[in-house]
Amino acid sequence: MMAKALILYITPQSKTTLDELFSRWLGGNTYLHLRHPASIKALDSASENQFVILSAEQPCVALDEAYAHFLSCCSPDTLSVLATNNANNCSDLSTHTFDLVICSTNGLLALSRMVRSNSKSMTEIDNLRNYQRRYKSVMYSLQGCYFRCNNDTDWTMLELNPKFEKITGYPVENVINNKRFTYSDLIFPQDRESVWLQVQQSVKKRKNYEVEYRLKTASGQTRYISETGFEDSSNGDGSVIEGVLMDITHTRRLEMQLETVKKIMLLSHKTHNLRELIQDIKNELATVILNGSYKIAFYDRTSKAFMVPVAEHGEAYFKKQEVDKTLDSLVVLRNRTIMLKGNEILKLKRQGKLRSDHPEPKAYLGVPLMVNGKAHGIISIENFDNQDALYDTDRLLVEFIAVQIAAVMVQKVASDQAGIMVEALHQNPEAIMITDLQGYVIYANQHALLNSGLSQKQIIGSLPAILNSECNTAGQVRQMWKTLRAHQQWEGEFQNKNADGQMFWEFALITPYRDHQNNVTHYIYVQERLTERKKTEAELIIGRRRAEESDKLKTAFLSNMSHEIRTPMNAIMGFTEMLADDHFTPQEHDEFIKLVLENGYKLLDTIDEIIDIAKIEAGQFRIEAAKCSANKILYDNFYVLKSLQQKYEKENLKLITRQYRENENVLFVSDARRINQVLINLIENALRYTFDGFIEIGYKVLRQEDGEYICFYVKDSGTGIASERKEIIFDRFRQASENYMNTQSGNGLGLSISRNVAHLMGGDLRVESEIGKGSTFYFMLPLTHTRAEFVLPQPPEPQRELRNNVWPEKTVLIAEDEDSNFILLEIMLQKTKVKIHRAYNGKQAVDYVLGGNNVDLVLMDVRMPVMNGFQATEHIKAFNPKLPVIVQTAFAMSGDRDTGLAAGCDEYLTKPIRATDLYRLMQKFL
Repeated sequence: MMAKALILYITPQSKTTLDELFSRWLGGNTYLHLRHPASIKALDSASENQFVILSAEQPCVALDEAYAHFLSCCSPDTLSVLATNNANNCSDLSTHTFDLVICSTNGLLALSRMVRSNSKSMTEIDNLRNYQRRYKSVMYSLQGCYFRCNNDTDWTMLELNPKFEKITGYPVENVINNKRFTYSDLIFPQDRESVWLQVQQSVKKRKNYEVEYRLKTASGQTRYISETGFEDSSNGDGSVIEGVLMDITHTRRLEMQLETVKKIMLLSHKTHNLRELIQDIKNELATVILNGSYKIAFYDRTSKAFMVPVAEHGEAYFKKQEVDKTLDSLVVLRNRTIMLKGNEILKLKRQGKLRSDHPEPKAYLGVPLMVNGKAHGIISIENFDNQDALYDTDRLLVEFIAVQIAAVMVQKVASDQAGIMVEALHQNPEAIMITDLQGYVIYANQHALLNSGLSQKQIIGSLPAILNSECNTAGQVRQMWKTLRAHQQWEGEFQNKNADGQMFWEFALITPYRDHQNNVTHYIYVQERLTERKKTEAELIIGRRRAEESDKLKTAFLSNMSHEIRTPMNAIMGFTEMLADDHFTPQEHDEFIKLVLENGYKLLDTIDEIIDIAKIEAGQFRIEAAKCSANKILYDNFYVLKSLQQKYEKENLKLITRQYRENENVLFVSDARRINQVLINLIENALRYTFDGFIEIGYKVLRQEDGEYICFYVKDSGTGIASERKEIIFDRFRQASENYMNTQSGNGLGLSISRNVAHLMGGDLRVESEIGKGSTFYFMLPLTHTRAEFVLPQPPEPQRELRNNVWPEKTVLIAEDEDSNFILLEIMLQKTKVKIHRAYNGKQAVDYVLGGNNVDLVLMDVRMPVMNGFQATEHIKAFNPKLPVIVQTAFAMSGDRDTGLAAGCDEYLTKPIRATDLYRLMQKFL
């Protein structure tokens, strides 16, 4: 054997130098160190039993050949091999028993060279070479840049494919093992920490990761990178990761420019000051076109000079600037966009077309502000660092902005119209997309996103289904492209597919877009779903019919309401007028008063029902749940039925009550007041349409799949309801119109209100009926709590007679601005002997109380001038919390009571005020 041992070594991840490692491994023994590339014959110069070390930074063919040469000099039967991918395993080789030591950080050599014979070793070498060739072929064919690096804050690169130089502009060898700089140095400082944390979190969980960040290229450009990576499973400790770097700059720039267009459109819509608009546009441009100087100027044809908006010492004005032989002047003179690189600019200067004393930028973009075919100004961008700093998309963006500024120049309000048009495009009911000449989407409005099922991020840069043969025949697609490339408009029907894979038919209109030079630069693609259009047309016809029918019903409803209001008003006003006539007897006067009160209450009931409808539609109808007794509700309504029986003169009818179980009661949680409201409506309805037979009211408990229900019902032997009218009777408009001129009284709102109340309480109201056989109305409510107990039916408690309603020692302050209302209260209070003081507004009431005057009770109107009743109550209660305040109001919508109580009011009276209600509250507080 020519040498004691051969060590094939690949530089590890540690920073330790090679000589330090070899000295530690070999324990001071002498060794021959051959660095790659090493001559194979150099192995023969080694003395016997001497250590020979071949080292390299990467796996290489030279090491393979050295290995093969070493094997050719050995006996396969006696060759002892140590293969490892961890340098720590070679910490002490001075007493080793191995003829060959292979130390490799990536494990490829170690795995392929675990051999014991010459023939096997040579086969493995050939396999390794084939693997390396395939491995490099895959690496070099990737769309992005393959990388393999240490998992450290420097992103220490161990391996990269050539795509790295295409993305960054730096040679691969400059960053391998941080030779000239680290990969981390290229990442924007603002992005480094967050990206590092995201990667570590994924590696810790042994999951793949995907992060996005910005890096600076060799030419100073900003690139947006999407990095996808995963832990190298060969060592399993998370110390090495590998993955792919993708350049997503183009997509990000499109997104940013689209957002900039939206912002500038919004600025144009909001800002009518030209100087402010220009500065705002400059700020927005700086976010998408980096490292450039911007100028927006107007061209004065009289003085042949540019007028540049400036701001100095807090004042804004236009400053004159020279035009002759500048890049900006070329744009104005040629009336078109100019985009140049440094060598082109230098050529123009040598031709004498530009001034020699002006510094030339490396990249220039100038766009004229065109009005009526002439340049009236310019937007220009100059970059003095990088000739590739400006893109075609930047030109499109600036051309768009130039149109906006030119419009504002002509007429300031034109910016509003432009904003409206862009918003109209975005909100257009048709799906609209704008594509480049290859058909890739650069803009899509909301309906295009909805049709496709894609997000804005997903659709930008994609190819619509109409523009490829996936969903349509190849012949149809070819014909379409032939038409478009002939710069002609194409339209037709085609099949499309959304993100869920569902196919649908659409009508498409694709129009070539021409720039100011008449060149086709984009396609405008408008699509319409045919099924949706037909469905919409059918719905419009139905909707129109319903609207026409609703208008007729509402007209009939208003006519009926007019009748229901004017009828009692006629009686009230007529009999009130007769009361002033002395020709009538006292008995007749008493009858007149009775009729006035009856019609007044009838009018109030009609108003209450109209208000209930308004409350329901406004979402202010209150349901106040409390403990309820089914038997009490039943028998209370039975006594109501008996009293109404006399009113309707139906004493011939038999009245029946049925409870769930005899001598048992059902207790549950609900709103008893609303239940009574519904049952009284049903009872009155039964009395109107039943002339012979019976009326039965009762309740029962039903057990259904979704729980238990308590069901109140009102059954009659009346005229019945036709099957086609069973739902119509719950429509307030329709029922009101069909009850107009009806022989039966009632405004037709009761059943509509009752069903709405049932729904608000979580239940339902339905009817079973046949013509001539009567009707049964079922009022079902969820049974949230049940308990059976022995309860005998009880008649309703009689109203307690008001006594001791004389308080000569007490003083009542009445805050009321209306004279008639004050006089009414004054008359009501005369019999109580109280002292009365009047305040005409809330402020007078507050001043009277705070002035130290003796007051025992305040009657406070809500709606008054200067200061309303709620505000006055707050001031009074802050001064004297124990002074009782009773609020009186004509407002009936919910919220008044809560507002009054929040202000400190003690009680609440709704107009019209009844004397008995007033005396009852006075007894409570006096």
